[in-house]
Amino acid sequence: MFYNPETKQFLDRQELSLKFNTSIPNSLEEFEGWYKVYYGIKPSGNEFQSLRESEIEIIDGHYTINYYLLDTSLDVVKHIKKMRLNESFDKCYNSKDLHIMSSLGFEINANSVANTNIEGLIKVVTKKGLKSVLFRDFNNQMHEVSLDDLETMQIDVIMNGQELYAKKWQVELAIDNATTIDELLEIEDNFRIII
Repeated sequence: MFYNPETKQFLDRQELSLKFNTSIPNSLEEFEGWYKVYYGIKPSGNEFQSLRESEIEIIDGHYTINYYLLDTSLDVVKHIKKMRLNESFDKCYNSKDLHIMSSLGFEINANSVANTNIEGLIKVVTKKGLKSVLFRDFNNQMHEVSLDDLETMQIDVIMNGQELYAKKWQVELAIDNATTIDELLEIEDNFRIII
C-alpha cells in the first residue's frame, strides 16, 4: 500500500502502477510523492474485541498504520452471553437425548415434552380406570407402570427441570454480577457444557 500525504489517498501497488503507467518494484519506498505504508503488529484480542487501524502516522521515518483493539461495552457482552446461554439451554432442554435415571430404576426422557407425555398417560389411567399402562423408557424398553409410578416419574422429570433452570439462573446471575469483560469471558455460556 502507498500513501500520498498531500492528497491523503491510499493506493495499492497495482493501482499506483496503473496511475503512472509503470511497474512499481516491491522494494520501492517512495514514488512521485507516494510513500510505502508500513503496518504494525496486530494484537490478539478476545471474541468481544474488534481490531481497528490507527490513523497513519510517521514512525521512524515511515508512514505507519498501527492496530488497536476496541472493546465491546460490558452491557453488550452481557447481552450476548445471556443470548448464548438461553439458546443453548433451549437446545439442551428440548433435546431428545436429555434423560435421567428415574426413581423406578430405569432411564426416562427428561426433555421439555417428557412431562407432557407422562401427564397424558396419567390422564388415560385416571379416566379409563386402568391399573397400569405400558411405558417406553429412554432405551426403548417397555415397562408396565401404575398411576403411582407415573406420578413418581413426573416428579422426577419436574425436579430435573427445576435443577436445570436453577443452573441456568445461577449462570445468569454470574453474568449480571460480572464487572469486567475478563470476568464474563470466564463464564461458560454453553449450557450443554455446564450440565
